[in-house]
Amino acid sequence: MPLPLRDRFRRRSASPSTTEESDGALPTFAVIGAMKGGTSALHKYLGEHPQVCMSTKKETDFFFRPEGHDLAWYRSQFTESADQYGESSPNYTKRHLVDGIAQRMHELLPDLRLIYLVRDPIERAVSHFLHNVHKGRVGSDEFETYFTDLDNQAVQTSRYHWQLEPFVEAYGLNRILVLASETLRDDRAETIAQVFRFLDVDPAFWSPTFDVERHVTSRKTGPYGKLLDQPPVLSSQQHAAIAEYLRPDIDRFRALVGQDFTHWSI
Repeated sequence: MPLPLRDRFRRRSASPSTTEESDGALPTFAVIGAMKGGTSALHKYLGEHPQVCMSTKKETDFFFRPEGHDLAWYRSQFTESADQYGESSPNYTKRHLVDGIAQRMHELLPDLRLIYLVRDPIERAVSHFLHNVHKGRVGSDEFETYFTDLDNQAVQTSRYHWQLEPFVEAYGLNRILVLASETLRDDRAETIAQVFRFLDVDPAFWSPTFDVERHVTSRKTGPYGKLLDQPPVLSSQQHAAIAEYLRPDIDRFRALVGQDFTHWSI
């Protein structure tokens, strides 16, 4: 029988070469997504708080790629003295690519608190596609065919109820804070204070960094920085098809978390 995850990590991190690195902490919370939902901004804002230490590498993907690094490496990401330690890995809510993340996480970190940033699911899916264009994974001319088949990574990542479900089963809803990224953009002061209260750190803390809008651009780029002067736009038929596909999941998500998200297009 395979060793439990915690014991495997203990064995892998026990060698003399990793002893010095193993002095770091383990996270007390994690931002688990969603991709293109504002996780980079929130990671930056959280790192400004004097009671919070964010991981040196923003996206550790520690539970997404369990064979990638050992526990000593993970601890080495949290070396500053703090009351709360956190990381931000949007891949944690991509169960269509890797399942079992919530279970692995809970096995090692049963008292973790989780933050899930969500965004209008169709807008997020389009932004996800453009991100992949920027990374050279798809071509901008593939936009129409990409969204013809709805079993694609961008749309599947927007199935918020399905993505969050394993974390609710593992941790319970009371340990999960669900935020609309639109509120982080439009009502940043109260949203950041809400996050700080959730983490039991001083909610009154403010930094000039919080006034800086991050990752906002009116022009998208393709591979090698080539500008996409006219980013692709969904046709009304495509938008309606995606909305019909996602609506049952988004309705369940609204009911689960008790939020209306009335500003969304679904």
